[in-house]
Amino acid sequence: MEKPAYQTLIEFWSTIDADINFGPTPPEAISALEGKYSIKLPPEFREYLFNVCPIGVDQVDSEMTTWWELDRIKSLKEESEGQLGYRIKDPIIQKDARFYIVFADFIFWGWAWAICCKPGENYGRILQMYETENYVSNSFGDFVQSYLKLWDKGMFLSSIE
Repeated sequence: MEKPAYQTLIEFWSTIDADINFGPTPPEAISALEGKYSIKLPPEFREYLFNVCPIGVDQVDSEMTTWWELDRIKSLKEESEGQLGYRIKDPIIQKDARFYIVFADFIFWGWAWAICCKPGENYGRILQMYETENYVSNSFGDFVQSYLKLWDKGMFLSSIE
């Protein structure tokens, strides 16, 4: 049986001496996140948040991938309207931006990743935002596997479409 994505992250972060402090998140806090955006997190991502969500600001590995703490995680809609002002190019993604939850970025938002929480064919898929928006993993577990392979090579993922 394949181990959960969160367990893979714990083991990997210990092998690379990542300076990422993590710990369990109270279920009520995860439910509050879901309630704030009227979404249902994919189970694998919810399990990650519950077990190893980063604690504290700017939890970064040695190659500059930042895993966001719960208070920083937000919808792509909110993130694009915020201080950073990332402009969503894809009209379908723009329309559904409230259903995408941004959870990590590379080198101070050189690019970032969000998980789709809208029921349907893209539910659970990971979107990479850079010059355009592209699906790069079919699940959080697939994203973690890509991270293991590319964490020290810029972590820029190819589109899977």
